[in-house]
Amino acid sequence: MPPSSPRDTFTFPLAAALWAVAGSLAASLVNAGITFGRYMGDSAMPDVLRDLLPGLVGQSLLGAALMAVLVFVIATRRQLRAPDRVGHAHGAAAATGLLAAFGAWAAVSLVSALAYSFIPALQSPIGFAVVGVAMSLLHVAVAALGASVGTAVLLKPGTAPMPAKPSRQAWAGAAIFGTLLAFGIDLVSGALPGLLHDTLGSSVFATAQWSPLLALLVGANVALGYAWRRLRTDAALAWSGDAWAALAALPITLALGAGVGVLAVAIAYLMGDSGLPVLMVAGVVTLVVASIAFGGLGALAGMVRMRLAERQG
Repeated sequence: MPPSSPRDTFTFPLAAALWAVAGSLAASLVNAGITFGRYMGDSAMPDVLRDLLPGLVGQSLLGAALMAVLVFVIATRRQLRAPDRVGHAHGAAAATGLLAAFGAWAAVSLVSALAYSFIPALQSPIGFAVVGVAMSLLHVAVAALGASVGTAVLLKPGTAPMPAKPSRQAWAGAAIFGTLLAFGIDLVSGALPGLLHDTLGSSVFATAQWSPLLALLVGANVALGYAWRRLRTDAALAWSGDAWAALAALPITLALGAGVGVLAVAIAYLMGDSGLPVLMVAGVVTLVVASIAFGGLGALAGMVRMRLAERQG
C-alpha cells in the first residue's frame, strides 16, 4: 500500500541543505564584515577590497555548496535509518543545517585565530597554505558532526516518505560529484601558490585568491558532462560511488587545467601585439575549447561510473 504522505525522501534533506546554505552565507557575511571593518576608513581600503574580495566571495560560494552537499547526504542517511521519524518535527531541518553551518564557522574561526596568534611561523605564504588546507578539512569535519547532531534532535513520528524519482537521485549524484571535485581542486590550487612562493615569487601567491571561483567553474563544467551520463539510468546508485568518481577524476582534472593554463599563456604571448578584439576572440575560443574538454572529461567519468555500477549490479 503506497504511503499517504505527499513528501518524498528528498523533502527533509533538501530543506536541511537550504538551511545550511543560508547559515553558511550568513556566517560568510559576518566574516567579511569583521575583515573589512578592520580597514574601514583606511586609505588602503581599495587595495584591500581588490585583494580580498574575490577570495572571500569564492570561499563563501564554495563553502555554501560543500555545506549543502554534506548536510544533504548526512540527512538522507539519517532518514534512511528512521524514515518515519526524522524530518516530521518542526525545526528539524533548520537545526540540521544551522548547527552544521554555524558550528563549522565558529570552530574554524576560533582555531585559525589561535593558530596565527600563537604560531608566528604560520604568517608566511607556506603557513597560509598549510593553515588553509587544515581549516578546510576542519570545516568539513565539524560540519559533519553538527549535521549528525542536528538530525538526531527534534524527532517526531510520522508517515514514511515516498522514494524520490531516479532523475532526482541522478542530479543529486552529479551535484555531489561536482562539489567534491571543486573542493579538491580548491585544496590543491589554493595551496600550491603558497608552497611555490619562494620559487616563483609573490605574483603567483596573489593568484590564490581566485582559486575558489576557478574551482567552482571547473567543477560545475565537469559535473555537467558527468550528469549527462549519470542521468542515463533508472537505478538508484549509491552516492559513495559518485564521491569516489570525483576523487579519481581530480588528478586528471588538475592536469587538464594546467594544460589549459599553459595554452592560454602561450596564446597570450604569441598574440601580445594584437589588438583587443583579436585577443578577446582568442580568449573566447580558448574558453570554449576548455569547456568542451572539461565536459568531455566529466562524460568519461560518468561512463566509467555507469560501467562499474552495471558490473557490480
